[in-house]
Amino acid sequence: MILNSALDRPWSQYFCCMLIGNADYARRDPIATKRVVRAMMRATDICTDKPDWAARRLVDRGFTPRYDSAWEGLDDVSYRAWREYDTEDAVRFWALRLS
Repeated sequence: MILNSALDRPWSQYFCCMLIGNADYARRDPIATKRVVRAMMRATDICTDKPDWAARRLVDRGFTPRYDSAWEGLDDVSYRAWREYDTEDAVRFWALRLS
């Protein structure tokens, strides 16, 4: 492997993915919006606290055939760090690489 954006700096210091929503939808249906955000936050917490359990669920539900690769993927991503990242800085970082 030449580069692992989950582990190698500076890529690992920025969001790779973000949850975004339509402002009109959020205003029109705030309860559904809150439920989606809570579900995503719970899922990241579960992946952090119980990576073995989450990897087993991914295999059991047919999302991936191999437990070891599912666990390695969950282990590589630092799910706790997303609460500390600066969103604007991450968008700037990746926007420069899009052009």
